[in-house]
Amino acid sequence: MKDLTRNMYQRAISTYAATHATASVRKMHMYMKDCIQDALQEGLIFKVITAIAMYH
Repeated sequence: MKDLTRNMYQRAISTYAATHATASVRKMHMYMKDCIQDALQEGLIFKVITAIAMYH
């Protein structure tokens, strides 16, 4: 998880979005964002990679 980058996260969101509805992509993004926030709070990671993710 510590090796994830914004580009990697954006690619994952974009790949998922290609075959899923916008609402599903939004939900997945929110779940991932919550997990990343938890990892940040626990000191497992030191940067937020979900801040500027785009989905449609």
